[in-house]
Amino acid sequence: AASSNKENTTLLQTKSNKKDKSDSSDESDSSKTKGSLDVSDIAAEGMKSVVAITTKSVQDVQNYLGYYGFGGSQGYTTQQEVEGSGSGIIIGKNDDSLLIATNYHVVDGADTVSVTCIDGETYAATVNGYDEDKDLAVVSVPLSDISDDTMDQIEVATIGSSDDLKVGEQVVAIGNALGYGQSVTTGIVSAKNRQLNSDDTVGDYDSDSNSATNLIQTDAAINPGNSGGALLNMNGEVVGINSAKLASTEVEGMGYAISMNDAYDTIEELMNETTRTKVSDDEKSSLGISGTGVSDEAAEAYGIPSGVFVSQLTEGGAAEQAGITVNSIITAFDGKTISDISELKSRLEYYKAGE
Repeated sequence: AASSNKENTTLLQTKSNKKDKSDSSDESDSSKTKGSLDVSDIAAEGMKSVVAITTKSVQDVQNYLGYYGFGGSQGYTTQQEVEGSGSGIIIGKNDDSLLIATNYHVVDGADTVSVTCIDGETYAATVNGYDEDKDLAVVSVPLSDISDDTMDQIEVATIGSSDDLKVGEQVVAIGNALGYGQSVTTGIVSAKNRQLNSDDTVGDYDSDSNSATNLIQTDAAINPGNSGGALLNMNGEVVGINSAKLASTEVEGMGYAISMNDAYDTIEELMNETTRTKVSDDEKSSLGISGTGVSDEAAEAYGIPSGVFVSQLTEGGAAEQAGITVNSIITAFDGKTISDISELKSRLEYYKAGE
């Protein structure tokens, strides 16, 4: 673990060193070389570091018998496997795993996650960690699963400084658009320092806001499936993580990417989290509470934090033993924000009784 943390830190230092270059000679050298690479060169190199992500999840689907001539409007619920697609960026490698950054909404609710590399080979992946508020996640693939041929063709992404981007500068987006496989679009930086607020609206960036996510606006086409893919500058460095979450059918030429300078510290934390898998039925845990979610509206109206309001405790249960009382509000679980009881239950599926 120590060696992997050291390697991850080195990646961060590489990025920081680029960001901290402020003397005039460096800046003049940078401006001379800016745009020296062709888009096709950037695409060829960038695709080595970008993967397609496919997810599968089981969802409840409502069927209405009345629609099929059986009479009445009552329906029944069946379970159906649903497939999703997105993109990811190979962000690091430790002794055991290949580490891939993506958007949280790409892997949210997924029962299985698969990663397809540039050579078309697909590998099973595990979600290491995620930050729902910042819409970031890291997934990993065991190195022992990856063939030598694939290892020869993939590369860890080179990270650039998104702070150094200029409005009007050309950028390239790579991702698994519409789930059809990797594709490339290009455009310019339309605006910087846009902010994704907690209500999924975009405004001016306020670094003092805890929920602020700094966004780069671009007119490079970013469509569903592009989420989690790379936004590259003309030196072939990753400066943003594309997000199609903010795409609208009514708007053209406005795509958004999470600023890499904003995302990197979070990604580094997620890279080093312990990978968790769902525990077996005989090891499942229970907190011993009944509760309801505190909505954002309720939190604002009553001046209380968002989370899970504890309405009842099981006598002698884990929560009571830990000192949780009725009328408490659970705001986070293992350092991750929670907003409702179903989210708390889904987190518990990854923790053994007694932890």
